[in-house]
Amino acid sequence: MKFDNREFDSSKFQPSFTLFGARIEPYAGLRVDAGRSSHRLLAGVDVFKEFGSYKGQLEAGFMAYYNMNLKLKHSDFSLYAGMMPRRVQKGLQSPMFLSELYRFRDNRIEGLVLSWELGQNNGCNMSCPGHGISAHFELGCDWMGMLHFEQREEFLIWLSGDMKLLPWLKAGYDAYMHHYACSAQVNSVSDDILAEPYIIFDFSSLAHIQALELKLGWAQALQRDRALNSKFLAPGAAEIAARIQHWGLGIDNSLTIGRSLSPYRYVTDAAGVSYDGRFNKGDAFYYMVNINGLAQEYSIPGSTSEIEKGLYDRLEFYWQPKIYPGIHLRASVLLHFNARIGSDPAYTAKVHSGSSQTIGIIFDLHDMMRHLIHK
Repeated sequence: MKFDNREFDSSKFQPSFTLFGARIEPYAGLRVDAGRSSHRLLAGVDVFKEFGSYKGQLEAGFMAYYNMNLKLKHSDFSLYAGMMPRRVQKGLQSPMFLSELYRFRDNRIEGLVLSWELGQNNGCNMSCPGHGISAHFELGCDWMGMLHFEQREEFLIWLSGDMKLLPWLKAGYDAYMHHYACSAQVNSVSDDILAEPYIIFDFSSLAHIQALELKLGWAQALQRDRALNSKFLAPGAAEIAARIQHWGLGIDNSLTIGRSLSPYRYVTDAAGVSYDGRFNKGDAFYYMVNINGLAQEYSIPGSTSEIEKGLYDRLEFYWQPKIYPGIHLRASVLLHFNARIGSDPAYTAKVHSGSSQTIGIIFDLHDMMRHLIHK
């Protein structure tokens, strides 16, 4: 279940509303163990209900997927194929790539996910190459739309990975290519590419608290609508993020400074339909430039240098207590700030763009049963 009260009237990045809903995701299947590999074939349903929706309408989707796990000499490999729950995806966790709203409403991946785990817990010993280094790499494809009269053909391919180089240092990356192709109404293709390499300094063990991290990253985008502008736009922005948590209480602050990472968001496509979150799946606040409710006509910049510079500061206060294996609770307050960066001082001040209050609870019967069995 998730409650998310969004109050964004102080800006026009996205409308204010309250998301209050729940989903249930039961599944069952067969498992076969064969030496160093295990094979699972699973089927289930994903049933979602937004409370108060029209006539109590339920949204239900069928799930069926194959999962293989293979233990290699120094690593583990896993494969998921079919219609699977989004929780199998480890990458693209930042709302810069996929917003919380998108992830909650679209809970299924239809395609393929491959991942590799390298580390000391995978049979590595002192003579293992790269001893002391743990890493995770992921490659996936989500087919999100089939060609129809109004619906565009679209798919998203992503790459994610991270490597723990030292006990306090991790390097990683997230990247995706979103191919937003034609429909019967629009004979055009749009490309959305976003990548962020980063490093994380983790001082949690030194400070003897649950989390004390500093993240430095650079987000680079490449976007174009081949019908409206044949040129690629390449806005980029730096991200500085810090997180501290102890006793389940935490503060997470992310500051992104640079050119708008979604310059197409408020532009209409060749059919006259606003791109909005259909093209850029990330949070709307990464448009960066504070529009402050001004009525403006948005158009595609002619070049990257014409994309306005701005900043987005995302500040979250949260409580995430440890209740019991399989029961997860998180309550938070999110504050959003944006600003235009330019020569006019009137636009350079950081402006409050909205806030939200959220609470979510997950009950995972599988994790609970696994804990009770091992106990």
